[in-house]
Amino acid sequence: MLLSTSSFERKPNRFWLVSMTLSLLVALALCLTAEYYWREQGYTPRILDSAMLWSLERSKATTGNSLVFVGASRTQFGIHPPTVKKLLPHYQPIMLAVNGMYPLSTLRNLAEDPQFNGTVLLDVDARGMIKDFWWMQQPYVDYYEHQFTPNWYIHRLFLNVWQKHTVISRDAMSITETIARTLDTGRMPWKPNYELKSSRAGHLIFTEESAKRLAKNFGDQLEQFLEDHPPPPADQWLQELNLLAQWIETIENRGGKVILYEPPVSGRQKSLAESFLPKEQYWDQLISTYHLTAINYQEEPTLQAFEQPDESHVKGDSRDEYTAALIQLMIDKGLVEP
Repeated sequence: MLLSTSSFERKPNRFWLVSMTLSLLVALALCLTAEYYWREQGYTPRILDSAMLWSLERSKATTGNSLVFVGASRTQFGIHPPTVKKLLPHYQPIMLAVNGMYPLSTLRNLAEDPQFNGTVLLDVDARGMIKDFWWMQQPYVDYYEHQFTPNWYIHRLFLNVWQKHTVISRDAMSITETIARTLDTGRMPWKPNYELKSSRAGHLIFTEESAKRLAKNFGDQLEQFLEDHPPPPADQWLQELNLLAQWIETIENRGGKVILYEPPVSGRQKSLAESFLPKEQYWDQLISTYHLTAINYQEEPTLQAFEQPDESHVKGDSRDEYTAALIQLMIDKGLVEP
């Protein structure tokens, strides 16, 4: 009886082993088929940005050798971290810029962190310092402060590898999303016009036609916005930025440094900014009133030399030269040590 029972019990074990193996093979075949299909449609693997990825980078900004890039798309798609590391080997570049969001809430978060005493390059123009725009990055800060844990840190590290090598890692390629989209509009998923590294730095992908279209769209949107929402008078704008000066002072009192930076723009982006927020009435008054450290592209010929195909962002293949020019300016001005 014992031998018979033992023999009987082994059969189900083999059955489940075969079933699990077949299930895994079927799942793998489906994944490979889906991956092949989406690649045939022109999609490629790429890192996708998120509050979790931002938080992973934010968690690294805890030492005096941190060089933190805070800003929006002109920094996220303009700064080339390998060039920073090459020219400033003693610094750790950290990308906290967020596409489409002005950065002052991130600066406040760094000021409120007693451990942070690094260097901040704060990419922001006069419009980005209007009080209505201060908190655009606050959802990222809130996620970092209240939801990000060591478990999510590890999860995101694995997710970076998954996204780097597969197209089906995108939520838009899931079975449920594909079915819902097919029943709704039938349109294919959006193809991002940018590429990111796991460091969150990246570059925009331009064609001559898309660059012209973007330049027109950016210009039209900015003009309409400024007409509908005129900037506050310069004296009101300046008074409200007393809080910005306090955040900067807090960081610098701990041994850190904050460098305000207005990156290069051209065409309508430049002319509209100058019409609604003249540099001598806004930017220059801010720097002189609060005795801030700043770099403005309008005062630096080396930065003005870089083309912006969409009038707002440097070309992807110019990022290393652009970054080198900016870092060299910082070295020449004694703001960082090579």
